[in-house]
Amino acid sequence: MKNPAVHACQSVFVFKDGCVDRMDTTEQMRMELDRVAKDKEEKRKAKDREAKRKFRAENPEIIKARTKKYYDKNAKLLIAKSKAYYDANPDKVKTREKAHRAANPDKYTAKNKRYWTANADRLKVQHKEYIAKSEDKWKNYQKEYRLANKDQISAKIRAKRVANNAEVNAKEKEWRQNRLKTTGCLECKHWPDTRQGSPHYDNYCFRCFSYKFPHDERVKSRERVELKVRRFLNSNFADFVHDQPIHTAHCVCSHRRRVDHRRLIGNTLFCVETDENFHRYYDPDDEDARYHDLIMAWGGKLCFLRFNPHKFNLQDRNDPGPRLEQRLERLRSEVTRHIGRLERGENTAYLEVHHLYYPEDTPDLYEEQCKPDWL
Repeated sequence: MKNPAVHACQSVFVFKDGCVDRMDTTEQMRMELDRVAKDKEEKRKAKDREAKRKFRAENPEIIKARTKKYYDKNAKLLIAKSKAYYDANPDKVKTREKAHRAANPDKYTAKNKRYWTANADRLKVQHKEYIAKSEDKWKNYQKEYRLANKDQISAKIRAKRVANNAEVNAKEKEWRQNRLKTTGCLECKHWPDTRQGSPHYDNYCFRCFSYKFPHDERVKSRERVELKVRRFLNSNFADFVHDQPIHTAHCVCSHRRRVDHRRLIGNTLFCVETDENFHRYYDPDDEDARYHDLIMAWGGKLCFLRFNPHKFNLQDRNDPGPRLEQRLERLRSEVTRHIGRLERGENTAYLEVHHLYYPEDTPDLYEEQCKPDWL
């Protein structure tokens, strides 16, 4: 039997200014009843969902047990369905996972940590096997990743070094001292600035070997960069003293600190140091102590120009930098500039350290408070 309310409905037309303002029909009444029924069904579903959500919140253990039981019973079917869905919608799945990870970083970090802790040995073995099988692919992937994220990686490394500078320096110093006890140079093993001994030079470092045996063929066959810089400075500037300890009337001479190239200008000792590989592996504490030892021995102002003839771009290991000839020309202009500045007395700090061809984040040093007591 038809709905009497719908059957009794008649069409009503209301005209206003020559246009239809309202029109009720049987079809519109049916649509209204369907809408009411749909709203009622939506409210019922929303009520059911709220009841289920409340039950889950109040009974988590029961829900976990039911879920585990269901997954154990239908594991193969669920894995197959998930795989089929991933294969059919890879972009959608990746986007959804990425958004969920971004919204819940702490949750994913804790989850990954628990998983790695529980499966550490197995994952290490798998990782080694994968790298052994796909060595070329792995290297290419790492290279592409470094090139694509060069700035970000460099920023992270610098931040980590700054945050752990004291700890890193202490560990490097301890490791270096323990190693040099057995492999240090026979001549300078007990010096503060000792270097690694080499079997090629009879367990001496090249510095000591070249001083001890200057006419040996092994010395003649390998010309140090420092000697090239020495010849260059001698050919362009006068009065440079090369690689000699500082002896003065008040000097106790309890150390053997040397300066590669030095020249007295007024009351300032201008020093040019050739730092191979920008003294990357030298002890920073010994470098600082060296400055103060020289100040105590000299007793006047010091101005250092530290020149690196080797690679200095830590962000790109394949970048060798300018050629040595170009660097020497730059060194000449810098030495000329500093000599003029010192002759005019423009240096106010008792210790100045300027770096040439060092990494970009290496700061120059100006110390006002390292004046000896007797000055």
